[in-house]
Amino acid sequence: MFPFSIPSKTKEFLEKLGILDQYDFNLLTVHEEQQQKVCCILTFHASRKILLDKEDTFNVTHDKSMKLITNGTRHFLCFDDAAVHDQDLSYITKVFYTDNHDKIILDVKQFFLKTHNI
Repeated sequence: MFPFSIPSKTKEFLEKLGILDQYDFNLLTVHEEQQQKVCCILTFHASRKILLDKEDTFNVTHDKSMKLITNGTRHFLCFDDAAVHDQDLSYITKVFYTDNHDKIILDVKQFFLKTHNI
């Protein structure tokens, strides 16, 4: 539902904001036909192959929706344009995997702890 937050904390947060009634916390129903299309990825090699196959089989599923919401403006890693994706990924890699990595992770953690009043 929301990144970096488990459903129970998200529910608390939305309740404090007075907007909990705008969200549905029921589990999604997966029909038998959909279940037959699901498979588990068990190896690093398979995961890597999927993540690198950006063009044909495993493209971004929410591309059209995000373009509509953002009026076509780039939104970090959401558009299925390999060049833009790779450039954005390189920016994030530079930010998170530097000598300041531990401090950045701690800052992000502190932000969410403060925001969720944990």
